Amino acid sequence: MNSLQWYVAYTFSRSEKKINTRIQQLGIQSFLPLKKVKRKWSDRLKIVEVPLFPSYVFVNTIESKISKLKSIDGIATFLSFGNKLATVKQDEIDLIRKVVQCEVNVEVVTKKFTEGQKVKIQRGPFAGLRGTLIKEQSKRRFIVELNNLNHHLLIDIPAYYL
Repeated sequence: MNSLQWYVAYTFSRSEKKINTRIQQLGIQSFLPLKKVKRKWSDRLKIVEVPLFPSYVFVNTIESKISKLKSIDGIATFLSFGNKLATVKQDEIDLIRKVVQCEVNVEVVTKKFTEGQKVKIQRGPFAGLRGTLIKEQSKRRFIVELNNLNHHLLIDIPAYYL
């Protein structure tokens, strides 16, 4: 293909900002959607910008330049399905830009959960505990039954904790 398309560069962990800058220094348009989050250090609370899609940088280029871009230190690969490079439509990029500009509280959840599924809590005050997903409250919140200590606790928990 000789027309510009949005491709998805998959970067090494926490390299997104550096990779985005390097791509732009080559004169190629790229897009790294960032969201603001609060991070707590031992002495302060700070708002920092983190990638909305960890390890992804969107690159607007022609397919023949992808091999050159793969040589950038920090790019692991480009997303593909089979032998075909994955592309993102311009209207999807525009939608992501609007979401980021509006600074709404956005959470990207790629996991799919089903009632009765055994889960392990990865974050928050219950990190490390295992339980059973009882009910989906919404697409982002779940009721989890914890069977520890011979008691059943039903807790409402955000999806990103699981």
